Amino acid sequence: MSINVFSINGLRAEVSIEKTTLLLNVEKENNIALESYTSRENLKFVNLLDDRGEDCKGMIINLIQNDLNIDVTNVRFHAVHRVGKPAVGKTRPIIARFVCRKDRDFVWSRKKDLKNSTTYQDAYITQDYAKAIQQERRTVIKAMKKARALGFDSKVIDRHLVVGGERYTCGTIPEHLKESPMETEITT
Repeated sequence: MSINVFSINGLRAEVSIEKTTLLLNVEKENNIALESYTSRENLKFVNLLDDRGEDCKGMIINLIQNDLNIDVTNVRFHAVHRVGKPAVGKTRPIIARFVCRKDRDFVWSRKKDLKNSTTYQDAYITQDYAKAIQQERRTVIKAMKKARALGFDSKVIDRHLVVGGERYTCGTIPEHLKESPMETEITT
């Protein structure tokens, strides 16, 4: 009889662990959604020269006005600042938090015009993703590059990899598109 009681208690513990894991995953996704919601008025400007004492807001206004050809007369920001620690040879991205979502969306819609910039040749604009999504995107972007190298039509949309019309998450990327351990050692 004690063997049956022990196995029942073990089963209860297993169910409890599964339930706790499920609840933890739900809360993790809720946290990601909240972080994403709070940064929805933000855009991240990447590869803009990083100088001490710079005027980040002035730089972004200049870029929007001259490179995206947007009248900035009525564009307002809550904050414009660099993120991350300064490091030799690296440029920190600039986060611009717009007062009006309409202004943010208009700048976002013109982001491709930055490719024609003579002032900011390697610069680009991206959304300000939650940290967990940024990590997922690193993985799916590597898989996208590998898929393209293999001749597949592929792109990344938010947290997903799309290859030939098939949509994958970070956890469902096909094995032949995942980074091999040897590639990981080379890139790190």
